[in-house]
Amino acid sequence: MMVKRIIQLFTDPTFIKFVMVGVINTIVGTTIMFVFYNLIGLSYWVSSASNYFFGSICSYILNKHFTFHNTEHGWKPLMRFTLNILICYLLAYGIAKPVMHWILTDYSVVIQENVSMALGMCLFIVFNYLGQRFFAFKQKNLVCILFIYFISISGFSQNNQLPILKLTGEFGYEYQEGTVTLLMPDGTSKGNLEAKIKWRGGTTNAEGKHKRNYKIKFTEDQQFFHMRTDNNWILDAGQADLFRLRNRIATELWNDIANKPYFADKEPDALTGVRGKVVEVYLNDEYRGIYSLTECIDRKQLKLKKFDKKTGEIHGGLWKSESYGSSLMWDCPDSYDNKSETWDVFEVKYPELDDLPETDYSTLWNAINFVANCSDDDFTQHVKEYFDIPVIIDYYIFLYTLNAFDNIGKNMYWAVYNKTEDKKITPAVWDLDGTVGAKWFENWAAPEYKMNINLNLIVRLNNLNVDNFNEKANNRYHELRKSFLSTENLIKRYQDYYNLIKLSGAAQREEEKWSGDSDVNGEEINFDKEIAYITDWITQHMTYLDDNIFPYDTKIRNISIAYKDSKIYNLQGQNVYSNYKGFCIRDRKKIIMK
Repeated sequence: MMVKRIIQLFTDPTFIKFVMVGVINTIVGTTIMFVFYNLIGLSYWVSSASNYFFGSICSYILNKHFTFHNTEHGWKPLMRFTLNILICYLLAYGIAKPVMHWILTDYSVVIQENVSMALGMCLFIVFNYLGQRFFAFKQKNLVCILFIYFISISGFSQNNQLPILKLTGEFGYEYQEGTVTLLMPDGTSKGNLEAKIKWRGGTTNAEGKHKRNYKIKFTEDQQFFHMRTDNNWILDAGQADLFRLRNRIATELWNDIANKPYFADKEPDALTGVRGKVVEVYLNDEYRGIYSLTECIDRKQLKLKKFDKKTGEIHGGLWKSESYGSSLMWDCPDSYDNKSETWDVFEVKYPELDDLPETDYSTLWNAINFVANCSDDDFTQHVKEYFDIPVIIDYYIFLYTLNAFDNIGKNMYWAVYNKTEDKKITPAVWDLDGTVGAKWFENWAAPEYKMNINLNLIVRLNNLNVDNFNEKANNRYHELRKSFLSTENLIKRYQDYYNLIKLSGAAQREEEKWSGDSDVNGEEINFDKEIAYITDWITQHMTYLDDNIFPYDTKIRNISIAYKDSKIYNLQGQNVYSNYKGFCIRDRKKIIMK
């Protein structure tokens, strides 16, 4: 794998451009170097240094704007470029001279030094390319970037490499036969696994999209990365996300903070979010970028009770909301059709019509109808019979924490464990790439924008303060702020993934592959800028939530101030009498004396 990565590094378009610029610099610089040494008689060091003195100006301009498309202004890129040239020069020619002196020890000094300069020139090209690509026109810290580059190409740490998932086949909107091969950083692999594969998604699956999401159905159950054993898997492309991993990180946050569903005593392994692993994907040997290989939200993930195959009696149920409408619970259609795969904006996920002649929407319908139409008294007394309130509180906090505009009612699941015993439904999360300031929300993405959670269930819980809902939510928020929701811990989640894709080189490959694509509305994909944006966004947003949405309750009540001063003061603080006219102060209030 290391060899393949090195070959890729020196065969991509960026290197070709660098070579083109290098040809121009070499013609000029080499001519000057040998003329100075052989005709003018200058020393080895002066002659070799002149090469790069005269070529560097041209190199800086062409490589900055043509090869690496660096848009920085000011003196910093020039200083990094100069430092890079100096280090590469000393390193290349410092290596070349003793090596050639040792190899050509029987030859004259002139021959030794001419060959040394030729070797030094070759070494300089390699060192300079790496330095310009990874330092001068990309990063800000030389030590950091040299360390990152060493790790990424040397195989020094297998943990810093991403697994590679190779898809083979021609895929589209319908399932097609194909194979999947997983290559691990330690050299192990799972190869040529037979599967049916198709594109998946809503708006991300529209005509003209390029970085596709994939649904994979293996012919046999597979187990990856300590996740569950199953034949159904998803490759999430993060297609419109400039960070590519918002959905993955947000789902992991939910898995960490959410209370277990109400049936956890029966099913302790139930999960209301999927687990996943970041991989790099190749389709028919073409690089497709950073993906998350994830489990599916389904009956198996939530551990819902199966229907009775003998009697056909339905127990567990699972529904996915695709849009708004009844998912916001302000109204409820009068009827539903159990023979249809959809009802209003919901799609049935269990039990599916492939398994039974009819599914059952009744539990979901009853819950939504209850919220939309019951009286305030009924709602206050019975809402906990219909909904898993501790998990709803966590979801309420979760929505605010991430500014998850696109997950209020829509892009979520509702599940019932066993409707014959308990009609209560609980939420599960999905499709969270529109979070943490995702820029396609424009003004809504601002860290201090007050999100309107117009899910009627939460609106009524909040307005009626059912069973001290507001106090419980506030206390739960501040409890989580000490751990998972601390500003430092939230930032660390994104920073850790940034480090992972940066160290592996995946970030650069993703940028080169997809930056400016129509999938991201022509915007630049730049992980350095995006992690800085996310860090700043989280810092500002959590302060905003602390001050405005979940203000800390000091428990201090009925504060009274005994202090009273009946004296009158002018605006200079001097004591005046009742016959004074003009602005003055009495009892710490400004008044006008006439």
